[in-house]
Amino acid sequence: RKDQVLQHLPPKVNEIETCELFETQSVVYKREIQRGVELKEKKNKTANVLMGLRKAAIHPLLFRFVYTDDILKKMSKEIMKEPVYCDANQQYIYEDMEVMTDFELNKLCEQFPSIHKYALKSEDFLNSGKVEQLGKILPDIIAKDGKILIFSLFTQVLDILERVLSEWSIKFLRLDGGTSVDIRQDI
Repeated sequence: RKDQVLQHLPPKVNEIETCELFETQSVVYKREIQRGVELKEKKNKTANVLMGLRKAAIHPLLFRFVYTDDILKKMSKEIMKEPVYCDANQQYIYEDMEVMTDFELNKLCEQFPSIHKYALKSEDFLNSGKVEQLGKILPDIIAKDGKILIFSLFTQVLDILERVLSEWSIKFLRLDGGTSVDIRQDI
C-alpha cells in the first residue's frame, strides 16, 4: 500500500530537464497534428490527438514510421515461411502489421527468423530527445543516489526503456501492472 511504501522511500525530488525533439520525432509530431486537423474537419471527436502528441514527444517507436508499407508487404510474405503462419492469408497478416507500432513490429522480427533481417538497430531505440537527455543525466544520478525510479503511463515506453538501459549496461528492475503481488513484494 502507498502508506507502507512511502515510509521506505527517500524524499521526492522534481527537476525539469528540457530537450529537443529528434528529426524523426518532429516528423511524427507534425503528422499527428495534421491527423488532428483532418479529423477535426471531419468532425470526428473520437481522436485523441493530445495523446498522440505526448507519445510523439516521448519516442517515435510508439508509431509506425520505420516500417513502411513496402517493408510490411515483404515481411508479410516472408513470415509465411514460419510454421505458425504457413497457412495464413498474406493480406490479413499485412493488415495486422499495418496497425502495429514500430516497436511491436520489431518484436515480431526478433521472434521469427524469416523476418529477423528487418529488426531495428540499437540506434533506433536511442532515437529520441528524451532518451538522449536521460542518457546524459542518468549516470550522475546513479553515481550519487544509486537508484532512480522511472514512471510511464505507457507500457511500451517501459519496453523501449528496457532495451535502452540494457544497451547502456544499466541494471534495472521493472515493476508494472502486469507484475504479480508476490513479485512486487520481493522487488
